Amino acid sequence: TQEAVFDIHVPLISHTLMGKKSFERFYLPYLKDLCDYAVKFDKTISLFAEGENSRLYEYFQELPKGHVALYLEQDNLFEAKKKLQNICLVGGFPVSLLASGNKQECIDYAKKLIDELNDGGGYIFSADKMITFKRDCNPENLKAINEFVANYQI
Repeated sequence: TQEAVFDIHVPLISHTLMGKKSFERFYLPYLKDLCDYAVKFDKTISLFAEGENSRLYEYFQELPKGHVALYLEQDNLFEAKKKLQNICLVGGFPVSLLASGNKQECIDYAKKLIDELNDGGGYIFSADKMITFKRDCNPENLKAINEFVANYQI
């Protein structure tokens, strides 16, 4: 059997409706407790952060290294990587490029993400959003980047 990559999945959905003070009061204490558990039992937490989250980076900087993967839906991952060295970043490939770009543009951007974000580890390649509708993705582009990522030697 294959082990799960992440032990604990946590959506950070309502934080897009909260200011920093509310996030600090209502989310952060429980997130810190969860992180303490992850460290104690050597678990990995997958956080899905909906919306744009740069206002919360100071809190994410407190999360334990080696125990958190943060899926940032609308953030600039190149900027996030500079500030969040302690956590693994997930995402970054624009679904809009999958839909409207050509194969070479998609491959070039996938290469840029991997080259710039995986320096020293701490990056999981993924789309920036879910592919939900047929027009969200050109299947040939998706196939091209999957083949590229599977065969790319860093």
